[in-house]
Amino acid sequence: MGEMQPPSDAQLLRAYADHVTESAFAKIVARHTDLVYSAALRQVYSPDLARDVTQSVFIDLARKARTVSATLSPEASLVGWLYRGTRFAARDLYRNETRRTQRERQAMEQLLSAPETAPDWEQLRPVLDDAMAELDDTDRDAVLLRYFNNHDL
Repeated sequence: MGEMQPPSDAQLLRAYADHVTESAFAKIVARHTDLVYSAALRQVYSPDLARDVTQSVFIDLARKARTVSATLSPEASLVGWLYRGTRFAARDLYRNETRRTQRERQAMEQLLSAPETAPDWEQLRPVLDDAMAELDDTDRDAVLLRYFNNHDL
């Protein structure tokens, strides 16, 4: 008696695309997770980012299952598609991470280089009491309580 061959990647992907057979997609994921993860890890150098890339590749495959399955021969493998998808996802993630890091660095540089502008008390002192004297009692009390006694508004 002949051995029954396991279904090909193309057959599993068609089953998922046509009938939303989750178990078929799970078999694809189980079959190729190591390939995708190791390719991602070589490109992004971080286990956490490699897991993100791996997840992204399989999400992309699920989203494009109908289109991809239509182009595959019945016995085709997905390794080429998954490897290309991994390269694209890793490149995009690396590019996005680099941009985010640059934006964060620029923001921190701006925060650290912004001089603290303390009021010039020598210029402010003579006019402060005059301005306070011009306020009516309610406004003056509000300012005194807020800024001299640290009450909230």
